[in-house]
Amino acid sequence: MRAPRAADTDWPMIVALYDALIQIAPTPVVELNRAVAVSMAYGPEEALPVVDALRDAPALKNYH
Repeated sequence: MRAPRAADTDWPMIVALYDALIQIAPTPVVELNRAVAVSMAYGPEEALPVVDALRDAPALKNYH
């Protein structure tokens, strides 16, 4: 919220926070949001396997 642009965001910290959230709320939506953070932190090639693993998740079938 404080970063003036996305490039100034501490994306690795956000990934770490999503890792912690997954421990208490392991849902496909949380994992998908984590994949976005992974992509921003480490590049899309790191996030695509996460997204691919979620492809058939019933909770995401009608998710935007």
